[in-house]
Amino acid sequence: MSMTSSACSIRKMVCYQSMRTDKVLEGDTRCIRERLLLDAIEGERRLFIRSDDLDAAWSLFTPLLKEIEEKKRIPEYYPYGSRGPVGAHYLAAKHKVQWGNISPDQ
Repeated sequence: MSMTSSACSIRKMVCYQSMRTDKVLEGDTRCIRERLLLDAIEGERRLFIRSDDLDAAWSLFTPLLKEIEEKKRIPEYYPYGSRGPVGAHYLAAKHKVQWGNISPDQ
């Protein structure tokens, strides 16, 4: 066994061990990619979207994205930490929906 292949084997063992204990090395993106591939191989489905879910998402968002593109709509900006864009309040009022902080009594 060469020095390089032995180093790779050790790295894989360390990475695999850290994956199983959820101790991914900080800043080690190669280990994160290895973890994702290993999860796919082992059949871990929680991290992946099913094809029928993906189709449903595209059928929902494609018309919306098309309208945004065709009508050249621009997002309404709002300050960080605020309650959101002013337009959201008008939209909520139009549909008789409360917006913002709501107490449990309401």
